[in-house]
Amino acid sequence: MTPLQRIRVEMSEVRQSINENLGAEATEESQAKLGELTERMKVLEVRYRAAELATPDEEPEERKEPDSQDRERLELRSKAHVGRIIESALRGRMPDGAEREIAEAEGVPVGEIPFGMFESAHEVRAQVEDRVVTGTPTLVGLNIQPIVPNVFAMSVAARLGINMPSVSSGTYVIPRLAADLTGGFAAEGADAAETAATFDSLSTTPHRIGGGFAVSMETLASVGLPDFEASLRANLTAVLSDALDKAVIRADGSANQPNGLVNQLDDPTDPTAVANWAAFVELVVDRIDGLYAEGPGNVIVAVNPDALKLALKTYRGTTTGTDVSAAAYLSGLAGGFFSNANLPVTAGNIATCVAHLNGRGFGAVMPTWGSMSVDDIYSDSRKATRHFTVSSLVGDVLLPKKEAYARMEVKVA
Repeated sequence: MTPLQRIRVEMSEVRQSINENLGAEATEESQAKLGELTERMKVLEVRYRAAELATPDEEPEERKEPDSQDRERLELRSKAHVGRIIESALRGRMPDGAEREIAEAEGVPVGEIPFGMFESAHEVRAQVEDRVVTGTPTLVGLNIQPIVPNVFAMSVAARLGINMPSVSSGTYVIPRLAADLTGGFAAEGADAAETAATFDSLSTTPHRIGGGFAVSMETLASVGLPDFEASLRANLTAVLSDALDKAVIRADGSANQPNGLVNQLDDPTDPTAVANWAAFVELVVDRIDGLYAEGPGNVIVAVNPDALKLALKTYRGTTTGTDVSAAAYLSGLAGGFFSNANLPVTAGNIATCVAHLNGRGFGAVMPTWGSMSVDDIYSDSRKATRHFTVSSLVGDVLLPKKEAYARMEVKVA
């Protein structure tokens, strides 16, 4: 074991002892012990940084070259332009050349915008290499490639372990084993325990999100295709990412919205006291179950901005700012601790938080139907201006294992 590894082990043990003391009744002895552990952690943090600097960089893992199919995909994406698809729609004709080829390669109707066009060649290559190194995760009854379309790169979905597979058509279904099978020891000559295998399934149909814009012939001529391309990509990414964030986190299934994550998780009892240091630590520690979360590193917590602001102002011992804040502590303790504006807004001083337990690799799934359609909803023909709506289809958030997520609440005032 290297010095760096030994320090990591000791830091983990000290963190565990700190958590045990925080959960115990406050006595002079426990407070003294907590002070000793805190000082020890400060020393270990200094030693850890020194050992990290002294440790030589590991050799990078060997990467395999993409195969011929992936190379062709990369080449097509480097040639195709979103702007030319919009320009073709503006002129009332179907796109040709690389834009037609990439639509056919991605399996979407010619004239629609494949999500893959929002990936740069570098991003696609990294995605190919990651697939080779890490393999494809498996869900019960279904192998799902974790394709997160880059048009949704700003979304919180990926940070909460929500996979977004691409669907060509039809209803998306995940079959599940619904009953735990029985296993155990049996006496000589006795029958082994037996349980009837039963299955159920999760399914979703598409829900539409989109945004509109107008473009004139003069605009295309004045800004040029490269500038138009960059601006269009950025704006489409922003509007659809924002809509998706809201859908993933807090959509409730009404008014053609998908069913989001928070709406499907058990609503806990509202806390009666404003959150202190211990309450924030419990957001992570209480999620550890030895199954979906073997330790704090398997717990990723998303909070709304009000909860994060309070965590940044809540200190372990003092409020002078010289001690560690709850937010800083949890950022190092948990697998992730961050805020997102699209979590439910604080109501009655209660802020909603969501945790993802990633120890067993069971993430939620939100399928996408593979492309964005470009519809001309109105034409100002005398002004050479066209108005477009760009729409996309996404499904409900499906939870193959609901236990891998938790809804929590924090009283902020």
